[in-house]
Formats: sequence, structure tokens, C-alpha cells
Amino acid sequence: EGCPVPDTDNDGVNDENDKCMTVAGTAEDGGCPAVKKEIIEKVNYSARRIQFQFSKADLLPASNKVLDEVVKILKDNPDLQLSIEGHTSNDGGLKEQNLLLSQKRAQTVKNYLVSKGIDATRLTATGFGSEKPLNAGKTEAEKALNRRVELIPSYSGSAKPF
Repeated sequence: EGCPVPDTDNDGVNDENDKCMTVAGTAEDGGCPAVKKEIIEKVNYSARRIQFQFSKADLLPASNKVLDEVVKILKDNPDLQLSIEGHTSNDGGLKEQNLLLSQKRAQTVKNYLVSKGIDATRLTATGFGSEKPLNAGKTEAEKALNRRVELIPSYSGSAKPF
């Protein structure tokens, strides 16, 4: 009826489309602020150092220190959310087994963060198996790079990779 659509945080994204209505952001990020480059770099660095037992979802002890750094980042940034993505190489037998392993690994990381006081609603854990390789996976070195957990930080609603 001619009334303006509210934009509570005055960021140019109407409240009906704004995933972060009380904090100014950008249209590209769904109305949420962009995650600082420094945070992205720290989280990515930590993610590259997460290690599991071979063909299992059990964290190796060295991963605890790495994940404790992620806990600190999340505690220092209470509006930050994290998408945890598990990936495997194309080794092993069935595609379904790799998908299950990647999901278990992502869930293991989520469980660790929750055990350290991070609210589970700030975290999502998804396994992709060997569906999103970084390379062709023909050599052992390439396969090792494809076995990974990615941590993608975002603010409420803006869950796109950075």
C-alpha cells in the first residue's frame, strides 16, 4: 500500500531478505557483514592441520591444539558460525563408504567444538565424500590433499565459502 519495507540496520537490504537484520552487511552476503580476512586465514590454516586416523573418524592428538584455536576464534566472535565440510579421496571401495566417512569426520570436528563450549546451533557438519576433490587424485600426494575437512566461517545466514 505504498509503505516502505523496513531495513532495521540501514544496510540497504530489506528486513524480509536480511539474514542479519540487526547488523549492517552487504547484499552479496545476504545482509550480513563479511567475515574479516584475518579470521578466514586463521580458520583455513587450522583446517589444513586437522588430522584423523587412517580410514577412521578418530582425531589424532595433534588436532586438539588446532581445534582449540578454532574454539578461541568462535568464542571471540560470538556471532560467527561455522560450516564443517568433510571430504575424502577416491580411495577405498564404495562411494557410499567415503560419503559416510566424510560425514563422520565432519561430525567429529563439530562434536569436539561443542565439547569445548561452542553452541551446536552455530555449527553445521556435512560430508561430501569424494564429490568435491581439489585435484584428480591420481598420486598419493594428490589423494592426501583431497582428504580434508574445510571450515567455512560466516555470520548468521551467509553460509557461502569465502
